[in-house]
Amino acid sequence: MRFYLLVTLYLTFIAIGNATFSFSVKEEQPAGAFVGQLSGIDPDGIYTITSDCNCAHYFVYETTSETLKTTDVIDRESLSSDDITLKFSGTDSSHQKVLVVIDVTIIDINDQAPHFSVDSFSIEVAEGMGEQTFDLPPWSDGDTGDNGLLKRVQLVDMADQNWPFQPILQTTGTFQKVMLRITASLDREERSRYELTVEIEDKGHPSLSGTLALTIIVQDVNDNSPIFTDAPYSFTIPESVAIPYTIETILATDADEGDNGLVRYFVSQSTNVQYFSIHSTTGVLSLIREVDYEN
Repeated sequence: MRFYLLVTLYLTFIAIGNATFSFSVKEEQPAGAFVGQLSGIDPDGIYTITSDCNCAHYFVYETTSETLKTTDVIDRESLSSDDITLKFSGTDSSHQKVLVVIDVTIIDINDQAPHFSVDSFSIEVAEGMGEQTFDLPPWSDGDTGDNGLLKRVQLVDMADQNWPFQPILQTTGTFQKVMLRITASLDREERSRYELTVEIEDKGHPSLSGTLALTIIVQDVNDNSPIFTDAPYSFTIPESVAIPYTIETILATDADEGDNGLVRYFVSQSTNVQYFSIHSTTGVLSLIREVDYEN
């Protein structure tokens, strides 16, 4: 006859304290930084630390001090979340199972500078248009809270310039937009291009900043009339010259650019207009019919 002994094993998971510890630690601390005190855990037990975020390797339980410490520098921006849940499990010296949940919050420090989405940007502005406001490229900052918000935007290297540009920081809740206001009409003939540097500064302590190289290109409008360089003109023409006869080259200039600055010449309807011709682009004035002084 065979006898079977039925043995029932009761696996006891003991919770230390409130079963969950909550700690916080600043990012970028050196290895060995203190995270929290794990009081009441048998230091002679065998334990492991695991996590669902694959970041348990940043932490170690130090048995001599019964504390949780870091094993490496933690970069908050490289983590999927600021909040890490660790499972501290194992067996104490009495062979009892231990399971403790540890919540660790990684505190942000101001280690990320604000930056625009591009390094340089251009705005084309028609001259003579008066006050205008333009959106600048979006910006971002990898930090959180005030560390990730802007406190100021300014134009740098303009102390000796009286240019009509004003940077604007528009804040709606936690959304911030950087803009540039042109406070007066621009005159292309006076200046056709402006080179500016826009600087944004965050609210961290100490604060960090980023810059944008901004070019303002003033577009031409047809706001200048052609001007004859030596007007009024007076010429003496000998009679009985071979026709056609070149009298002189008339020169006019226009301060505008492109087609707006191209000069076309013609002889207006006036007395004796039939005797003269002018080349439309070169301005060469010619006698095209014989003239008789006596007549």
